[in-house]
Amino acid sequence: MSNSIEVKIGGSVFNRYQDLNYELWYAIAEFIDNSSHSYLNNKKELDEGRNKEKFKVDVVFQNGELLSVVDNAYGMDKKDLEDLVNVGRKKAAANSGVQRSEFGMGLKTGGFWLGKKIKIITKKFNEMETLTAELDIEKLIKNEFLCEVNSSVEHDLKQSFTIIEITSFNRKISQYKVRKTKDTLASLYSSDLTLEKMVLTWNGDPVEPYRRDVAVEDGAEKKWDINIDVNGRKVTGFVAGLIKGGKYGSGRSNSGFSISRNGRNVNSFPNWWKPESIYGYGGRNDLVNQRLFGELEFDKSFGISQTKDKIMFSGDEEDTILDELEKICTEAVNWVKMEGGYYARGDKKGLSKRAKEEVDEKLGDKEVDDIITSRKFDDDKDVMNELKEVLKEYTSGSPDETYNIGSTHVCKVWYKDNTVNDKYVYISNYDISDMRVVISTVHPAYEKVLSSGDEKQKASYVLNCVYDAVCECLLKRDENNEDINPHSFRHLKDKFLKFDARN
Repeated sequence: MSNSIEVKIGGSVFNRYQDLNYELWYAIAEFIDNSSHSYLNNKKELDEGRNKEKFKVDVVFQNGELLSVVDNAYGMDKKDLEDLVNVGRKKAAANSGVQRSEFGMGLKTGGFWLGKKIKIITKKFNEMETLTAELDIEKLIKNEFLCEVNSSVEHDLKQSFTIIEITSFNRKISQYKVRKTKDTLASLYSSDLTLEKMVLTWNGDPVEPYRRDVAVEDGAEKKWDINIDVNGRKVTGFVAGLIKGGKYGSGRSNSGFSISRNGRNVNSFPNWWKPESIYGYGGRNDLVNQRLFGELEFDKSFGISQTKDKIMFSGDEEDTILDELEKICTEAVNWVKMEGGYYARGDKKGLSKRAKEEVDEKLGDKEVDDIITSRKFDDDKDVMNELKEVLKEYTSGSPDETYNIGSTHVCKVWYKDNTVNDKYVYISNYDISDMRVVISTVHPAYEKVLSSGDEKQKASYVLNCVYDAVCECLLKRDENNEDINPHSFRHLKDKFLKFDARN
């Protein structure tokens, strides 16, 4: 009698992938990682054979219907396809030294999380055959593991590509998550995009690299180099102060460290790494959390999570890095805490001639014309779905702040800090006995107030959001009736503004 048992895996395991704690950007990043791995591993041959044609990945997302990821990398032959559909296969070490494709899981986990069918169309460089295969979850859960591969000859010898198509979606992604995905991809691949190693498009539009700019004082960048040795493995990069305000400058959405490995960000927007020994506990909204940022490149020998969003440390590695990082960051932390310098604020009241010119310039900007003349507004249904999703996600726990409204009502406030495309405020506005307000702390308007360092300006901003909530609740008591008369709203808010000015 044998003393051993055999481990077996049934096809039904694939059906569980749709229930993974996953995000759309995880899935798409898996496909882009495979594409960039293929290109970097064969860059010399491709550049010589195609006159240095730029490496490109085109993402097309039709919500609820199709995700298509198309690259012009090296492509695959039948042996490569067999390797691709093999679950959990051990990946060969990359010739380029850049291991973007690692676990043999990404295509299957990402694809079957999103949809029930994965179609692969590919042609390998210097080979004539174009191959097509499809993975169907309905067949796999019945343990039907044979996958038919069809071939055709229709492209030039030097042409190469891979097309991944996901269909029969398991879920429809909210517009809020779709916008967040595009921003996250811009950050994950910011190095490739900045160095023009890759061209990435989203529904035909180029994805620009996520950018954060270093502050300059007296002609010198306020930037400190980082070079940490952990048992012979390197962590390199820099820590710096952010420029004052704006899209690329100071604010909670830009503060924190990016962590990259193999040239691809692991921690990125909106989940920068913020070690508590430097940034404090509980996501404080102080100057360090608005002004300090950095970039860290970890040696490729450091471990990484399967979703590639976290470095997996061993032993005391994390403690060693944190101790060294805290020492290196001391001067940078002290500098960003300064109230003077490039964060100084003016003391004039009213509009000076120069201030009037700035207002004229801003209101006369072409972008204002675009806003006025555009007839493309967000669909009301999408706006309401986003509102409901944000309120559900952020107001289920305890509020960050609670304010008494008069003597009988209460307004609860939460602060949201993870997506730059968020609206400035989200309001549950049909029940005055349950007023809930979610304020985006990474909205440009809020960050502009934060960069001033003036607590009164910040308090005024929050007050106006709360006033909006109270006015809307007073005018709209029915959840199913979305109409609010704008004249009545202004009339009511005028009373609050006059009250505010008197007190």
